[in-house]
Amino acid sequence: MEKTRKLIGILKWLCFPLGALMYYVTYTSFGVFAAVPLSVAAMLGFWFIMRTEQNSLMGREIVSVIRDSISGVAQMEYMVEIKKIRSGAIARVYLINAEEYMAKVKNGISAGLERSGLSGKVYALQLTNMRSRSELPAFQKLLNEQLIRQLWGSDGKKDGPKDKE
Repeated sequence: MEKTRKLIGILKWLCFPLGALMYYVTYTSFGVFAAVPLSVAAMLGFWFIMRTEQNSLMGREIVSVIRDSISGVAQMEYMVEIKKIRSGAIARVYLINAEEYMAKVKNGISAGLERSGLSGKVYALQLTNMRSRSELPAFQKLLNEQLIRQLWGSDGKKDGPKDKE
């Protein structure tokens, strides 16, 4: 999957020749006023399609590493949530009734991400233990709040945004 992701990263640059081809074909038929917007639309469309697929593959890779890491520790029930941001992701792992394995799982996931070269793409790894799947919405809200506090804290702004008067 890593090779495919890198190949798509290279292929997305074909948007420029595709845009030039679209310009040439539409210019001869419809003139410059139609050729420019159509060529820009073709370039941007191809770029975003390839970038979306590249991010999707990265998410699948991260989930695969997490799955392998957890199965290497013990057989347990878990859920994985990947939130994609810019060129990276935030990975959330919800373990169910596995509090005694949390440290081993976190170390295993971190080591797996390091081995696969994805540690630079995962901006935050959030790991939590729940009693049941029904607690998921409450834990998602809690982890969202924790992530916001971490992000504000890393910028040196401890109290959050302040209104300027």
